Amino acid sequence: MKIKTLVPFVVILALLAGLVVWQKANEAPPASIEVQVGLTKLAPEDLKKDDVAKVELFSGAAPDEKVVLERENDSWRIASAYNAPVNQETLNGFLEKALALKGEPRAKDNTDEQLSAYDLKDDKAFHVQLYKSGNDIPAMHVLFGKSPDFRTVFVRKEGDKQVFVESTNLRREAGVSDSGDSTTPQPTKWLKTTILEQPKDKIKRVAIQYPDKELVFERHETVIEKPESSEGEGEG
Repeated sequence: MKIKTLVPFVVILALLAGLVVWQKANEAPPASIEVQVGLTKLAPEDLKKDDVAKVELFSGAAPDEKVVLERENDSWRIASAYNAPVNQETLNGFLEKALALKGEPRAKDNTDEQLSAYDLKDDKAFHVQLYKSGNDIPAMHVLFGKSPDFRTVFVRKEGDKQVFVESTNLRREAGVSDSGDSTTPQPTKWLKTTILEQPKDKIKRVAIQYPDKELVFERHETVIEKPESSEGEGEG
């Protein structure tokens, strides 16, 4: 085939390639999953973990049986249980999940009867309240209702009848079952049970004192001498 005949094909091919590159360059990037699904952030945008100074957890069926966690300087106490110390790691994980809540819209403008079907009426839902320091009104108040399956739960914000579906169930994270006897939160979930943190190899002496006696355990290094081998003996 002559070169003059090939030239138009080369030009057309170049134009097509340029058109494909131009289309790719002008294509909008695909929307994120959150945008496609329409996820809504349930925590206030300006609320950070370090801003939270108090947490209140209670079941709508028993609002007086609250678990109240309060921050004192750099440590947290269970104010509803003799100011017992809080397990900081457990609380941090809970707050991070609470502030990361993003629900998929399910139904809006619900009546009280419809909210009751989701277990999201005030007197049936599980309430999570986060407070800033010095404020009596919660900065975040989220209600958790029925779980259609183990992976999802119905949620709504206080004062809003919009129902969302979320994968994080803060009721379970607070140690409360969806049904049965343990539907009210208990302080034991948050209790710091470690009294003393000490490497075991550093402990030399343990003493247990009774009113009438004392039991003491001490660790001593024992040197084990190897038996001397005598010449002329066969292999052992």
